[in-house]
Amino acid sequence: MTDNEKYTTYEKNLQVHQESKRNILNIMLSTSMPHQLQNIKTILWVNLLFVGLATQYLRDVAFSAYHLLFYIPVVISVSLLLVAMLSKRFKWYGGYDDIDYSYTLYEEEKPHTTMLATLLKNDEIAIKENRKIMRHIATFMHYALWSTLVAFVSFVFIVAVNQNYKGGNEIMADEKKIEKPSEQPVNTTPSNESVERSKKNSSQK
Repeated sequence: MTDNEKYTTYEKNLQVHQESKRNILNIMLSTSMPHQLQNIKTILWVNLLFVGLATQYLRDVAFSAYHLLFYIPVVISVSLLLVAMLSKRFKWYGGYDDIDYSYTLYEEEKPHTTMLATLLKNDEIAIKENRKIMRHIATFMHYALWSTLVAFVSFVFIVAVNQNYKGGNEIMADEKKIEKPSEQPVNTTPSNESVERSKKNSSQK
C-alpha cells in the first residue's frame, strides 16, 4: 500500500469516526438532555400534587409533628429539583465555529484530515462535558426522587393515623349516644275499679 493509499484510508476512517461521534452528540443534545429536564419537571409536579392533596386533606386536622414528616421531604425534593434545573443548563455543541481557522489549513499538506481531526477532538470534548452535566443533574434527581418517596410514605402514614383517630372518636361518640333504659314510674293513684270495690265493701258492713 502506497503512502497515498494509506492517507486515503486514514482519512476515511477518521471521517467515519467523526460522524459516529457527531451522531452520539446529536442524540445527547436532542434527546437525552431534554428528556432529563422533562423528568425533573415530572418529579416537581408530583411533589406539588402531593402538597395540594395534603393541604386539602389536612386542612381540618390540627398541625402536629407528624406533618413535618411530609413537608420536610417535599421541601428538600423541590429544592434539589430547582437546583438541578437551574444549575449547569449550558450545553456543549462541539464542532468548530472559527471560520478563519479553516482558511489557515490551506497552507498545510493535508487540510481535510487536519479539519476532521479538529472536529473529532471538539466533538469528543463536547460529549465528555455534556456527560458531566448530565451526571451532575442526575445526582440531584436521585436524592430528590428518594425525598419524594419519603414524602409519599409519610403522607400515607398521616392519612392512616388520622383515619384511625377519627374512627376512635366516632366509636366514643356512638357509645355516648346510647341511653340507659328509663325506669317506668310507679302509679300510686287508685284505679276506678278499686274505688268502687272499696265502696261496696263499706256499704255491706
